[in-house]
Amino acid sequence: MTDPRADEPLDQKLLQATLLSEIGRVARNLGQPEETFSSVMALVGRVVDFNVGGMAFLEVDTLEILLQLTRPVPPAVVEEVKARLQEAAARDHGSPFATVRARVVGPPPEAAGAEETTLGALACFPVVTQQAVTGILALGGGSVGPLEPDTERFLGTVANLAHIVVENSRLWERVRNLSMRDSLTELYNHRHSIDLVSNEVQRVGRYQESFSILMVDVDHLKDINDRHGHPAGDAVLRELAQILKETLRTVDSVGRYGGEEFIAVLPHTSYDEARLTAERLRQKVVARAFRAGLAPVPVTVSVGVATYPSDKVDSANTLIREADLALYRAKQGGRNRVA
Repeated sequence: MTDPRADEPLDQKLLQATLLSEIGRVARNLGQPEETFSSVMALVGRVVDFNVGGMAFLEVDTLEILLQLTRPVPPAVVEEVKARLQEAAARDHGSPFATVRARVVGPPPEAAGAEETTLGALACFPVVTQQAVTGILALGGGSVGPLEPDTERFLGTVANLAHIVVENSRLWERVRNLSMRDSLTELYNHRHSIDLVSNEVQRVGRYQESFSILMVDVDHLKDINDRHGHPAGDAVLRELAQILKETLRTVDSVGRYGGEEFIAVLPHTSYDEARLTAERLRQKVVARAFRAGLAPVPVTVSVGVATYPSDKVDSANTLIREADLALYRAKQGGRNRVA
């Protein structure tokens, strides 16, 4: 009679080969880093059942941590995994990191099972590149427990491959962001800002909605550059970019239109609502203490508002034109105002 256990090593090898192949398939379909990470961790979950999976990326002075929850866990458990990963990474790095960033993904809506109130075990698998630790794969949960030697060796292989796949996705995202971001303010650049307006015109056309844009211009920026130098002018633009991000909603988008001009896209926003947002922005700029070194620098903005669809506005180009005309009226009216 054949012993059914005789086939177990073969089945295990087949599973391992299949998982490595599927991780390779994920690598060929790079998406957002979180999506790629979740796909990879779902495959790892077929080898070891875990509640919190983590991947750490060690750079020169920065540590980035991605965490995947497969089941609901209390915040204290998440924080413990972060702390232990950070401790392990600092030990492998040889010193603490100046910057630590962490993102948490999940748990998925279909996640089942009772919430575990403690972490239980945490297994870590370092990723070594050119004799230096560049990453760590971590699996935590009460069901992780002691692992078989074969499983540990396989997870070491998985850790290296998974790190490469997710790191490639992170690099892809960085390159993509560089192609659409303004290097000074880190807002969207001119080209991508125009694309956002065009895309919103198409979207609201399908759903018979409306949206508005703001054209924002720094008043007398040339005077600031002449009096305090271009670095001071650049600092004003960066600070204004921060005020825009603080003032606008998460659904809004903002870009540097060019020079001292910014453009904000406000979905589901009427003309009157957009004017209120513009006025709130104007007041925040007036209240902000801008400085060039120790010297105070008074800064104000003029804002033009336009809404799609409306009179004379039936396309992205005419919308931007109307916002520009409104901005011109605000400047002609004395600056530091909304039109």
